[in-house]
Amino acid sequence: MVVEGVQDGFLGIGWPTWGRLAGSAWLVLFAVSWVAMLRAWAGDMVTSLWLPGIVLGCVIGANGVPGAAALCNSAFRRRLLSLPEAAALASLTLSAAVGIGGFTTASLLMGENMGLVGAGIVIGIVAFPLSFGLVFPLGIPLGCSFVVWSSIHASGGISQTAYVLLTSVAAVGWAGVVLIGAALGVA
Repeated sequence: MVVEGVQDGFLGIGWPTWGRLAGSAWLVLFAVSWVAMLRAWAGDMVTSLWLPGIVLGCVIGANGVPGAAALCNSAFRRRLLSLPEAAALASLTLSAAVGIGGFTTASLLMGENMGLVGAGIVIGIVAFPLSFGLVFPLGIPLGCSFVVWSSIHASGGISQTAYVLLTSVAAVGWAGVVLIGAALGVA
């Protein structure tokens, strides 16, 4: 049984379009990271700091907003394991909330500087394309999200166990993004 409007998407934008927007936003962020690094080498620190921040906000909007909608709307949630883009974005959003939120909570309890944790998030994300993926924690949640999408796209669905496992692994990856980013920020 198909719930009316669930296949259509969110905010009048179809799920496949949300998936393309999210993927495009990540690619733009990766390109902008390189541009920002070149601007920093040229001495333009303002552009090198603000440009990736603005694009990161767009990435959060293109991934987090539809991902949160897929998680919070019961009609989407009922069909989530058969909607490739909605499931991938929901997995990426949930894993980011758990991984980043868990690391931030642990840091607060240990008395760490929250500015360093915030910088760790940005540095951990921006370091991924600058290192050609060698700073790999961001690859874990992005890869898990891709596996969710491709599994549903290929077979029409994914088991709840596989979805939970992939989302959990992605959450650990997000915690690693912040940890590695904070370590790079201190170095």
